[in-house]
Amino acid sequence: MEIKYTSDGKKVAIVGKLNAQETIVQEIFVIGEAELPSGENFVVKSLHDAPVISWKEKELKRLDERYESEKRDLDNKIRAINDSYKNSYAKMRAVIEYNAEVIKNINPAMFDHLIMWICGEIKYFVEEGYSPKIMEYDGFFKSDYYGGKYDSMQLLSIFGNSKGDFKYRVNDYSDGSGNYHTIVTPFRNYTDAFEYFKSIIQTSEINDHIYAQAKKHKIKLDGDKVKKYKSNLIATHTKSIENHLKDIERYKAIIKDIEKK
Repeated sequence: MEIKYTSDGKKVAIVGKLNAQETIVQEIFVIGEAELPSGENFVVKSLHDAPVISWKEKELKRLDERYESEKRDLDNKIRAINDSYKNSYAKMRAVIEYNAEVIKNINPAMFDHLIMWICGEIKYFVEEGYSPKIMEYDGFFKSDYYGGKYDSMQLLSIFGNSKGDFKYRVNDYSDGSGNYHTIVTPFRNYTDAFEYFKSIIQTSEINDHIYAQAKKHKIKLDGDKVKKYKSNLIATHTKSIENHLKDIERYKAIIKDIEKK
């Protein structure tokens, strides 16, 4: 069976010659896994030894591939432009919202603190949070320890997550690494720093650190809060004693079992 291909891409088997210009053929179909001639015979004038496509089809295919390629490139560029626009929009919105908060919360103390930083007038800090502390400037901001000495200052952020109130958040180290959640408030003298520190101690929920700082600095705490703190502490230690007693009894039983063996 001689196989040829028509100009429109059909695979055919030669049946016979009709004349010098025309050939009788039968199209080949796939039946199951086999290729077999099937259907009516028909006459063609042009046959080829391999599948062919016209110049027009080839050019259309090339143009289609080029279109898809350029479309992907344009889509990627548009996506990148949109991402850049969204990022710029988000940054601008954050700045505008922050400035709006600054205007809403503005007060002279905010700028007074900033002047203290710039002019080097800070003598004391109050560190807020779970473990508030009052400390001198030199004892707080020297942090990086190299070659047997402290030679750097911790990185300080004025803005960050604040709502326009110029909260100062300090990192553990000068390169910005470590904890970034510690809020500090600067003061020129100990009296003002202590009054602020005292207000934090007296208004915070009492924990071990708050209680220790209150005793150290002779700060009077709310009686009901102290009572609640001690009651919770006693309950915690009582529970620990009960658990230890249970462990002791369990170990005694284990020892008895060993002695019986």
